[in-house]
Amino acid sequence: MSQLVKAIAATDTRERKFIPGGLSPLFTSYFNSDAMSAETRHTGEVLTMYRIEARIGAQALVKEDADLTQAIVRTKQNVVEAIFGEFRSQFRMIDDALNRYDVEEARKILHKFEDQMFSIEK
Repeated sequence: MSQLVKAIAATDTRERKFIPGGLSPLFTSYFNSDAMSAETRHTGEVLTMYRIEARIGAQALVKEDADLTQAIVRTKQNVVEAIFGEFRSQFRMIDDALNRYDVEEARKILHKFEDQMFSIEK
């Protein structure tokens, strides 16, 4: 699982919203309506709003526009490294295997790399 996926977190926004008729029919169609209480079906319910995100960035104090430009460049480099840097070793291992003409080894590393990159396991 990538570090980016691990950075995704939920934060309670403290916002509550009343849904008059209960849950959307699109949502409730997946559930047995008999299992829902009559009160929920007819009166609605209050749901909690969450912000679910991965935040990547930086804060910078700058004196001049040139300093801001440099801060932006540094932040871009840091963000790219944070997202893709963890996969640098796999790129090097694939490159090494291809340089040795070991296509099967490169293929194995690539599949493992893909699994790691796209896995969203908890």
